[in-house]
Amino acid sequence: MQMYGIKGFPDGAEVPNVVMKVRASAPERALALAGAREIAAGLRLEAVHIGGALSTEGVFYEGPWPWPNRPR
Repeated sequence: MQMYGIKGFPDGAEVPNVVMKVRASAPERALALAGAREIAAGLRLEAVHIGGALSTEGVFYEGPWPWPNRPR
């Protein structure tokens, strides 16, 4: 399993408004898991590889983007 940071962007925005930490086997799977969450509805999602992780797949954190004025 790998750990991915998923950023959720409102339509046309450069600054995300949500972030999630997801453990999955591939970035596509991480995006699928994140996209199924209510917090991700209507957002463009972007995955960033963070590193290796334990074997449990899932979304382990979801919340607001902690730096409102910083795009990345």
